[in-house]
Amino acid sequence: MVASSSLVTQAQDSSAPLAQSSQPRLGFQRNWRWRGWRVRYSFRRAAKPQGKPPVILVHGFGAALGHWRNNIEALSQGQDVYALDLLGFGNSEKAAAPYSPLFWADQLHDFWQSFVGRPAVLVGNSLGSVTCMMAAARYPQISLGLVWINLPDSSVLGPELPAIAQRTQRGIFALMRPGVRLVRYGLTSPLVINPLLTAIRPRRILTYWAKKAYYNPAVVDDELMDVLGLPPYDRGARQALRAMTRFVANVPNAYRARQALPKLTVPMLLLWGKQDTFVPPMIGPKVAALNPRIRLVELDQAGHCPQDECPEVVNGLLLEWLGQLAASDGQA
Repeated sequence: MVASSSLVTQAQDSSAPLAQSSQPRLGFQRNWRWRGWRVRYSFRRAAKPQGKPPVILVHGFGAALGHWRNNIEALSQGQDVYALDLLGFGNSEKAAAPYSPLFWADQLHDFWQSFVGRPAVLVGNSLGSVTCMMAAARYPQISLGLVWINLPDSSVLGPELPAIAQRTQRGIFALMRPGVRLVRYGLTSPLVINPLLTAIRPRRILTYWAKKAYYNPAVVDDELMDVLGLPPYDRGARQALRAMTRFVANVPNAYRARQALPKLTVPMLLLWGKQDTFVPPMIGPKVAALNPRIRLVELDQAGHCPQDECPEVVNGLLLEWLGQLAASDGQA
């Protein structure tokens, strides 16, 4: 399949000079080698540098840095903006890797260490939000602030089990683990995953599900569908999907929201579309209740991806919040 959108561009190797993307909204695109795998990222220098902290944008499951098509240019007016394709997504390599949110958090940390090098504001959508939360919990030195555009973490839904119940639960899970592993590997075998990917990646199927993620389905245009619909045809897409279904749920409790959020000490902004049908908005107040530093803003007429659906509103909120953050940190 040939890309028709200008958002899908050829990045240069990391050893070559930066080149302007044919889509200036995304800034400069480039490839970076991480643990031997190819990772795509973009960078846009602040139009009017104001000494504000840099911003790193992290997309959600099945998306790519192109999902920030309506945000990068606006946010880069006063600060440097970076965006990257998580391994397995977008124009990054479709590797058979041990995928999990912690794995992607390590990728985010190493990207920050390689290219940013000073405390940044991490901005994520959906899976990207979880990745940013875990990166900040695991590597607190990288983050000066956090912005989540919804935060899909089921740990906030129920009460924490007593210690004795947790030990009993772990014992039961240990007994079940061999059977669960057998079932998981059976369901993620090529005989299952290959036909599944073949069935779900046609453009009409992806378009149907993309429209479910948006309150206003008219926003789902050809440009967006190139961002979402071309990577599943990349070499290695099947093996990457198999690896994700095997490993992605493996997250230690210490990095789940219920335990991680109360320990974070940076300012946090949580945006949630009131019409989000993928991650229920009722989770938002439960997340916000875990830390008084979290400011929750619910967005009307917005679904799972408000940054793309109502970018003017989201960009305005982010710029206002970033300005307040810089002022409180003495950087404005």
